[in-house]
Amino acid sequence: MLLRGCCMSLSWVGSAKTRLLYYEDPYLKEFKSRVVASHAEGGKLYVVLEETCFHPEGGGQPGDTGVLEWSGGTLRVVDTQPAGSAVVHVCEGRQLPKVGELVSGRIDWGRRYQLMKSHTASHIVFSAARRVLGVERLVYMGFQIALEKTRIDLSYGRPIAREQLERIEQLANTVAMEGRRVRWWTMSREEAERRYGSKLGVTEVTPAGEVRVVEVEGWDVSLCSGTHVKLTSEVAPIRILGRMRLQKGVERLEFAAGEPAYRAMAQQLKLAEQAAKAMGVSLDKLPAAAEAAARERSRLKKELAKLGGQLAEYVA
Repeated sequence: MLLRGCCMSLSWVGSAKTRLLYYEDPYLKEFKSRVVASHAEGGKLYVVLEETCFHPEGGGQPGDTGVLEWSGGTLRVVDTQPAGSAVVHVCEGRQLPKVGELVSGRIDWGRRYQLMKSHTASHIVFSAARRVLGVERLVYMGFQIALEKTRIDLSYGRPIAREQLERIEQLANTVAMEGRRVRWWTMSREEAERRYGSKLGVTEVTPAGEVRVVEVEGWDVSLCSGTHVKLTSEVAPIRILGRMRLQKGVERLEFAAGEPAYRAMAQQLKLAEQAAKAMGVSLDKLPAAAEAAARERSRLKKELAKLGGQLAEYVA
């Protein structure tokens, strides 16, 4: 087995198994644990602990970052990766803690909390898209949870219209502001299929055995290995930043949640105000002025083509 993103063998991990504290309490910021394995290679230091609240990369969510401290030193955790039943903390620093050493771990909470908000928002936006587009069996084709801008790729047969995007955003914000509960639990894949059917997104590549189910109360239920907030109100507001056609049958939506959404809206307003000032109109008159400018540009383009033709005839 190799560590994701590099060619390093994980034989040094052995049969180590890490208790996943981030599933027991996704709001846990600090913890203490003992080292069960460690390794140095390629300028990086790698540590496996008995338990951790560092969430590893997976399910579209980046791995956590933070700090590990012990009596003999400090390590900066720059990434966290899964390794079978263990979690590997990818670190930078001068020395490794010894196996059996007690360390204190602290995640970069601001970063993690924003990833939690973005992840929960992705479930809300996806179900809003399912309702607006009228496709009950809408399928995730890919997604990437991020701090400033999250994307979800959807199986949809035609370009999503501007009006549909506005409705998706409106629905998503309604659910966010309602403060619905978000719950998660594990159950067998077979029971999940029986209880939730095709809505759950179970496919032939879904692992057998236990699966983790995340539910946004009365709105969405899906399989997910990520960390989530407890109430939808924590993710508000949600701002759709745009859409693009990736290929036939696949649409990409990009959005921001929480503080990044406020920043995106502020930037959009700033650009609109600059455009209105440049055109010499008030902000509420900008759409009409832009349409008039586009019509004038089209007229001038046709006039220029006409004059070019006349000039060519004259020269000939």
